[in-house]
Amino acid sequence: MVTPTIQTVAESGLARRGLPLNEARAQIVEVVDAVGVVRDAAHLQHCLFLAQEFRLLPERSYWFAPDGPAALPYSHILDAHIRDLLTWGVLQRAAYPADGYREGITAPNERRAVPPPTTIGLLAALSDLTPDDVALFAGLGFQLSRRGCHPAQARFCADLSAALRDVLSTYPDNNTAEKVEVICAVCRRLGLTTQPHLAVFAS
Repeated sequence: MVTPTIQTVAESGLARRGLPLNEARAQIVEVVDAVGVVRDAAHLQHCLFLAQEFRLLPERSYWFAPDGPAALPYSHILDAHIRDLLTWGVLQRAAYPADGYREGITAPNERRAVPPPTTIGLLAALSDLTPDDVALFAGLGFQLSRRGCHPAQARFCADLSAALRDVLSTYPDNNTAEKVEVICAVCRRLGLTTQPHLAVFAS
């Protein structure tokens, strides 16, 4: 296990005086920092999965397996690391802004004035989605990845859009087109690193 120095951690955008965080745990805090407040550990798992898939983190620290009836991406090690960070106070409970009676998870510790990496900053786009929509995005992205379709491939956003339409067609409400557009817009914003040609569609 590698314990970065404060200088090493600060270079990745995370600056915590005196906290010996390894790279994997530091990435969790980076993701929470970028998104703002996550609803719960499941929401954080899905955000971190997407961060890895879109290569917004310097390395892949967690491996995911399908979990539950919806086969959403889940990592036992990530779950344990989230609990560690909550126990240590690096992550803390806070009111979830979209649902005042429910607690969320935030990263309140002080940082040095080190700008976050451009790539991880892109993850802030996930704050435009509800946790349920992030779960839908992560679940379909996970399915596509297992079929060999990854965000680095030009067809990914189109395949995601088709998969979203198939799934949402079974939903009782009628806002399928709007939801597909919102999720695909976030997909395009996240894909600026792996698919530079999407820059013209990201605004």
